[in-house]
Amino acid sequence: MLIAHISDTHGSKCEIPDADILIHTGDIIPGRGYLQDLHKFEAWMKELPHKYKIFVPGNHDGIVGLFRNEIKDILSSVHVLIDELIVIEGVSIWGTPWSLPFGNWYFMKNEWQLQELYSKIPEGTHIIASHGPPHGTCDLVDGMNVGSLALRETILRVYPKAVLCGHIHEGYGKDYVHGVPVYNSSHLNEVYVPLNNAQLIEI
Repeated sequence: MLIAHISDTHGSKCEIPDADILIHTGDIIPGRGYLQDLHKFEAWMKELPHKYKIFVPGNHDGIVGLFRNEIKDILSSVHVLIDELIVIEGVSIWGTPWSLPFGNWYFMKNEWQLQELYSKIPEGTHIIASHGPPHGTCDLVDGMNVGSLALRETILRVYPKAVLCGHIHEGYGKDYVHGVPVYNSSHLNEVYVPLNNAQLIEI
């Protein structure tokens, strides 16, 4: 199974390589967003040929929460995952939108709240698709690790085949948590310039 991963597009579009599954791990909205931003994202997703498309919201995507009951109709071409599991052709994917508190944004919780949420992720889940990164991996900002310790501990419990994240733009790339590959695929760099490419992951 080949997965194309992108994150933090903030209203921009980019080239996505061919794959069986496309996973976007959040921040599709520039700023705080409007309903039209969701429609714009849906139009982009409809253009793409991937058989399966998954979207996990991020801290800029509060508009998703406002239209929670209607979101499956608004974003009809993607599977929207908010602390949910989906199994696609035998590959299990858990999507979680949360990151640690920073400013006045959305989908943010502290470590003990995250620990409770992540406790629902079943052991043996193949992919954890999280907006925020784990602590110590793809999460460096000004010399400080700003990712979640609760997510890092969850990775060690679940031991997935891959963790996909974004949120920290300067954390783009691939690293490991005790052998588990972590991919941060933030499209925009730290000064919000569309720069980084989608990454391909084979499961």
